[in-house]
Amino acid sequence: MAFWTVLWITVLSGTLEGTEFPIPYRSEAECEAARNIVSDTLHYDHKLDCVVSDVPSSSSRPVARPNRK
Repeated sequence: MAFWTVLWITVLSGTLEGTEFPIPYRSEAECEAARNIVSDTLHYDHKLDCVVSDVPSSSSRPVARPNRK
C-alpha cells in the first residue's frame, strides 16, 4: 500500500524565515523525483524534506489544518 508523502519546504532566510510550505505527492518516489525540480525554482535559502504520512494514497488528498492563534 502506498501512502501520501509531503514535500516540506522550509525557508531558511529572509523575511519568511521559518515558514513551511507542504506539497503532497502520492508516493515517496514522486516526492523524491520532484525535489530537484522544486529546488531549482526557489531563489532563497531553503530546506526540502519528503515525509511519508500515515494516510493511504488511495484516500482523498490530505488537507492542511488552519493555523490557530
